[in-house]
Amino acid sequence: MPLSQLGLNNFSENHRVIYIKFKFYLLLSEDVKLTRNKLAKMIDSSAVNPSTTYFDIEQRCKEAKTYNFYSVSVNSAFISYTKELLKDTDIKVVGNVGFPFGVQTTKVKILETRQVIEDGANEIDVVMNIGKFKSGDYGFVEAELRQIIELARELGEKSGNHIITKVIIEIGWLTDEEIIEASRLVSTAKADFVKTASGFGPRGPTLKDVELIKKGISGGTGIKVAQGVRTFQQASEFIRAGVTRIGTSSPVNIIQGFPKDVEFIEI
Repeated sequence: MPLSQLGLNNFSENHRVIYIKFKFYLLLSEDVKLTRNKLAKMIDSSAVNPSTTYFDIEQRCKEAKTYNFYSVSVNSAFISYTKELLKDTDIKVVGNVGFPFGVQTTKVKILETRQVIEDGANEIDVVMNIGKFKSGDYGFVEAELRQIIELARELGEKSGNHIITKVIIEIGWLTDEEIIEASRLVSTAKADFVKTASGFGPRGPTLKDVELIKKGISGGTGIKVAQGVRTFQQASEFIRAGVTRIGTSSPVNIIQGFPKDVEFIEI
């Protein structure tokens, strides 16, 4: 439901963030069953390979419309094209910043953040600077993320929207302790989600990774799993563990795996 229908147009940014987080909390509350539609609304359909074409994005958008997926995630150059394909729907466009390795300078990431939002992105997935993090320069990483997130919020406020921010920590390059610390930094920087991987790292997420992330996050920060999540079984296990967003290049396979003879499943 749009914020305007709830009378939240004039609420402060903090109230708007609380509303967004509450919406995702409801998906996993004990009183709510996981239906096929709720599952679809947890899926970010991904089209971020370097070889992704206009045709590929058209197919992703058609699938998103057919199955009512939450969003379509694309690389920066395709934001406006994807936005046009999804006009007159409630399907979001996710723009990727510093993708896929996070090695760009802060100025470049800020410029890209502004560009993708101005081109129509409703959300951004930004890759943290992994090398700086593993060097122990946590202050740099947090400061960079804060600048990007604050810019996204500022640009969102101008258009009356809340730009959801997700930070890719690339779990495959991190130790268990670093996963916890990176998740803590993401929460401290006030991002909406910790995201596990870009799809170009050493590996995808495990249930253990989700538990480690949960140790680091606070304040309602959500968890998005991505890379290698291709089946309904995988998706349902992650949702049971507390995940509220799934990034995948196999969204149709996941949604078609939902049991056809039941209305919902228990979380």
